Amino acid sequence: MELFQSPNLEVISITVAIAAVAAAAAYFYLNSKPK
Repeated sequence: MELFQSPNLEVISITVAIAAVAAAAAYFYLNSKPK
């Protein structure tokens, strides 16, 4: 499994975390907008 020891794994994890937070923020924003 040495091939999967990517140095960019931390960067990918941070990017995924930021994307998840942004998606959650957009979801709550759209749901809380006045109809």
